[in-house]
Amino acid sequence: GALYTWAAAMNGAVSNNDNPITVQGACPSGWHLPSASEWEELGDFLVSEGHSGVENAALKATYGWNENGNGNDLYGFSALPGGVRTSSNSVFYSEGSYSYWWISTESSSDRGDYYGVSYLPTFWFTNNAPKSDGLSIRCVRD
Repeated sequence: GALYTWAAAMNGAVSNNDNPITVQGACPSGWHLPSASEWEELGDFLVSEGHSGVENAALKATYGWNENGNGNDLYGFSALPGGVRTSSNSVFYSEGSYSYWWISTESSSDRGDYYGVSYLPTFWFTNNAPKSDGLSIRCVRD
């Protein structure tokens, strides 16, 4: 898949944390960029299904992850470790170890929020990055 700046991922839309979401962004028609609240809803679902503390493993693909970090892909999410391209020095890193997905909310005028997973089975996280960095996107069907 491609790596997107936050502006490219948002495709002109403004920051939004609605649920249901209203930001189509770079997603095809009938799909949208998820909000933080939608990712939290996914996390709550995984916990309710007995995956508390190992949400990562339930979402990750069964191949492609470093350090024996493959998941069991219980829900067909098939998360792959796409890494990131930094804008500060155009270095591409974390391929094989981390996935970072822009969400439709921003932290500030120059930083966007993202959710991510790592090669570790228990490391599911949210953070923010410079909007000029290249991260993956994950589209959700409307």
